[in-house]
Amino acid sequence: RRTRAAHRVGLCAVRKAHHCQHDARKPRQGLCVGAGDVYSNNRHRRNCHMECLTAARVRELFEYAPETGIFTRRIATGHRGCNRAGERAGRLNQLGYRQIGIDGARFQEHRLAWLYVTGDWPLAFIDHINGVRDDNRFSNLRDVSRTVNAYNQRNPKSNNLTGGFLGVSFDKKAGKFKACIHANGKQKQIGRFETAELARDAYRAAKPLVHGLEVTWPK
Repeated sequence: RRTRAAHRVGLCAVRKAHHCQHDARKPRQGLCVGAGDVYSNNRHRRNCHMECLTAARVRELFEYAPETGIFTRRIATGHRGCNRAGERAGRLNQLGYRQIGIDGARFQEHRLAWLYVTGDWPLAFIDHINGVRDDNRFSNLRDVSRTVNAYNQRNPKSNNLTGGFLGVSFDKKAGKFKACIHANGKQKQIGRFETAELARDAYRAAKPLVHGLEVTWPK
């Protein structure tokens, strides 16, 4: 079994190989990390991988097609080349986003697409303009704040009990369905309606006006 000291030396060797001057004992503060940037065992490893992975490294491993949003492997990787050259890279996670494993860490594919095309990591959050989480065409991606990213939500939370309609809840006192929308940290009431469908339609009509977004709703 490797000792802790040996393990630390091994990590340093990996960092040097990727031109990372990050001290393992002093994690940097203030590194901008958006939602689902990279999945690792702890915050320090996550930040280190973010610093080490460059656009050049991603371009070396993959071919990205901005028109389709698909990453294709340039070279075989993994144990005995299990990830073959020419294959599509990545897979869907439980949240519906595609992710790709690179050098021992997993990254969200939409953030890799931004890095691949622009040469820089996103400043904040990558938003899928059409709301489809695995549609990673570059024209469908934009670097936005947390607020704008939240505004572009299309689907309700899993605990929604009103037929699965975003922005709709049931008002027990009034016996009607209530439509509300959040903006600038405050909740605004749109109105109360006899059916959940009417409340949903009112919410969808108000969203472009309140949030300033053109939304194509799922059928």
